[in-house]
Order: sequence, then C-alpha cells, then structure tokens
Amino acid sequence: MNKITDLRSLTKYFSHPGKVVSSKIVYLTGAFDVPHVAHTRYLKKAKELGTILVVGLRSDNWIREEKGDSRPVFSWEERVKHLSCYLIVDYIIHVDDPKDMHKIINKINPDFIVVSETNDDHSGKSPEWMKNIYGDDKVVVLPAQSEIHSTDLIRIMRKE
Repeated sequence: MNKITDLRSLTKYFSHPGKVVSSKIVYLTGAFDVPHVAHTRYLKKAKELGTILVVGLRSDNWIREEKGDSRPVFSWEERVKHLSCYLIVDYIIHVDDPKDMHKIINKINPDFIVVSETNDDHSGKSPEWMKNIYGDDKVVVLPAQSEIHSTDLIRIMRKE
C-alpha cells in the first residue's frame, strides 16, 4: 500500500488478518504547513507510542477556514510531499474537516489518538473534546514541542 492513501485502502489494509495483529496504531491530524522542528518532535513522540503512524493531513479548505485566506502557505500537495519524506510516518490520509477526522478514527480504530495541548476548540479537536469522545486511555495529549509555531514563523517572514 502507498504511504499516501485513502480511507477505503487504509481500512481494507487494517482489516486483513495478520497484517497489523501485533501493531499499535497511532493517529494524529495536523496542518503541517510551514515545516519546523516542532513538527519533527511531535511526529517522533507520536510514533514512539506505537508501530504504525497514520497522519491525517488537513485540507487547504479546513486550514483556510480556521486560519484565514492567507493560509495554508503550502498546498496540500506540497505538504503531503514533505510529510511523506519522514520515515516515521507510515500513512498519510487527506482530511477535509473534523467530521472526516472522526470518520477516519472510527474506521481505523487506532490504539492512540495524539493531539497537541495547543489545539483549541474551534479546530474540532481540542484535547478535552477528544477525550470526552474517545476516552482518556486512548487520547494522548502532547505538550507544545517548540516555543515557535508555523503562525509565528509566517509573521516573522512577512515582516522582513
């Protein structure tokens, strides 16, 4: 199966007996717009929780709705190319909105769902909200992995 996949292929792959019997599946959703060290740290910590890391890469529209018309800086196609270079990322799936994210989670039934403590309520995936839906034992909240975020880097670049 390709690293860049769709829900049907991923569900089919995970449903084959013996394919992922002893695997621990970890799922997270993100924009991964302007690459920086926090992304690498976040992905590494998520992968340490299991053996298969599935990344739901948020659509351009979802990011635009949340962060404004100037975002994303890089298109989904560019972001997925970059993200696919990480050896620790096993599968990447396109996510249009929070409903899609929850559909993916319900279909693949990961052992762990990773969220950042910096996620806020308007993203549809705040740590508290996710824990209420999926439980404390399944949702792993990671602290911010850097003091600087993509939005900060964009502000700095635009000032120069």
